[in-house]
Amino acid sequence: MNTKVTVIMPVYNTATFLEEAISSILNQSFKEFDFLIIDDCSTDKSPEIIRNFNDKRIRFVELKERIAPAELRNFAFELANGEYIALMDSDDYAVPTRLEKQIAFLDQFQEIDAISSDYQFMGSNTRYNHMPQGSERIKLALMFRNALAHPSAMIRKSFLERTGVRYREDLFVCEDYAFWVDIAKVGQLNNIGECLLHYRTGHNNSTGSSLANTERRLKRKSILDEIHINAFRNNGFILSSQEFKVINSFFGDANINTPTQDEFRSLENIFEKMKILNQHLGYSQEILNEVLNNSKKSVIKKFNL
Repeated sequence: MNTKVTVIMPVYNTATFLEEAISSILNQSFKEFDFLIIDDCSTDKSPEIIRNFNDKRIRFVELKERIAPAELRNFAFELANGEYIALMDSDDYAVPTRLEKQIAFLDQFQEIDAISSDYQFMGSNTRYNHMPQGSERIKLALMFRNALAHPSAMIRKSFLERTGVRYREDLFVCEDYAFWVDIAKVGQLNNIGECLLHYRTGHNNSTGSSLANTERRLKRKSILDEIHINAFRNNGFILSSQEFKVINSFFGDANINTPTQDEFRSLENIFEKMKILNQHLGYSQEILNEVLNNSKKSVIKKFNL
């Protein structure tokens, strides 16, 4: 049965936080939705917790064998009945008006294919994260960082069907970042400048586990480097391999190599080159300058330069 929105929640061993996460969706101000919960062979009490909810909006799917997160989400896209698809993690908390406000946004702005929102950490870190607004600003920001909050995202299913964009199943981390870069190449993105999600930190997650050993850290860095390069090239900024190496020394993973002052000066030169290249690319010079200045400030703070 078709509905306005399908909420997708993958689950794997998040019993401690799962009831709160599910309840935050069931208690939304927008009531008419399809709630697709897919358990990826949890070994804790997650399946029992899900079955204890007696709500006709829930569709519970239990996988017979574990699959990669990207493959699971692509599978969920095929099962989704909604005009829109809302993404939700099983350890976070959605504010009660999240669906209502995101649906209203996509209904109003038909040119936008996917959105997310500001979010606030919960746990040991309670920092508020402001996400960039405007499709062009997001497209440029994606060259340096993930510019959408994945667990507060909503996507038009018609866009996925029309373009065939999916999560890359060859990646073991950063699938969401690569997904937004691929969408930005052919579609329009935006963010709602309001906190619609509380994002849990301080417990085991895929990013933390991917940094558990040197080999995996290096693989993760290689994946991030490739995503950055793809974002630059999609936007028309063609740089040399050495220039991309400098970019990735600042915007790849921390704790791999610490950039030098000479590399920082090289980064400043690259940013000036990008401003010149933009004379032919046609992005708003004001927005490009803003993105470059914010990126420069972030590396000064990150590396104490």
